[in-house]
Amino acid sequence: MVTAVLLVAAGCGPGTLPRAEYAQQAASICAQLHADIEDAGRSVSAETGAELVRAGAAANQLRRQAVEELRALGDPDEDAETVRAMIAAMEEQVDKLEAADEALADGDPGRMVELIEEAGEANREARRLAEGLGIAPCAG
Repeated sequence: MVTAVLLVAAGCGPGTLPRAEYAQQAASICAQLHADIEDAGRSVSAETGAELVRAGAAANQLRRQAVEELRALGDPDEDAETVRAMIAAMEEQVDKLEAADEALADGDPGRMVELIEEAGEANREARRLAEGLGIAPCAG
């Protein structure tokens, strides 16, 4: 969110970023996401299923925030369709992970595994697209 506010303050609205600048801003958002998830993971002892569910929910919240920050950047001046597809795949991953948490809470481990596999597919697609765009941290 801070990134989007800074861009607006600098006179850059959505859709006005050159591709290289977009890639730099997106890389920063994704690098911060990975650091935040790693930090959150350090504070959890995996002794109970409830702790794992809380940790997963916290990671999903961080992922969703990153998706919104990427969306707030607007489209770059090149490759806008690919960027939108990357963001959609990232969002699909979060949706599937949240649904997996719900399936676990509902006592349906089979559905949880299925949703985690689908989240993995969405993640692989997001990574593939990010690599093609040269946004390495979003591919990690």
